Amino acid sequence: MTVITNKHSLCTGNSKPTSLAVDWVAKNLYWTETDRSGSKPRGRVMVAKTDGRYRRSIVSTGLELPTSVVVDPQLGRMFWADAGASPKIETSWMDGTKRRPLVTTGIRHPTGLAIDYAMDHVLYWVDSKLNTIERMKYDGTNRILVLQGGLYKQDHTH
Repeated sequence: MTVITNKHSLCTGNSKPTSLAVDWVAKNLYWTETDRSGSKPRGRVMVAKTDGRYRRSIVSTGLELPTSVVVDPQLGRMFWADAGASPKIETSWMDGTKRRPLVTTGIRHPTGLAIDYAMDHVLYWVDSKLNTIERMKYDGTNRILVLQGGLYKQDHTH
């Protein structure tokens, strides 16, 4: 058994990691973390090399309770879900620039993001408060309810 150890700290201060994604192209780890020590939770999206070097925050404002992060190195984009007071799914380039919201309505507690690379990079997510699974194109268009309360929504577009 091999145990890998190093001196790099995953999170800073009182922050706790909440999700993880791997960029297999650039060999980077992306994770979300939340600091609940203040009066209001503060979330961040972080990045480091897979060996822990060069850790830095790439999204640190307007994020409360990040629940999920996924990366799409083929498109150079990342996506994350925030289940804070203003729940949303957002995207940016993988360096954190060109940030924009994709879903801000009809959403309460988004989590469990997943990308279907074979189906034109479709983004899926779970909303644990609404008991739904939805999907949309990576640009935020064509939002479709897939499952609600365990019931399959028939869609013959795929």
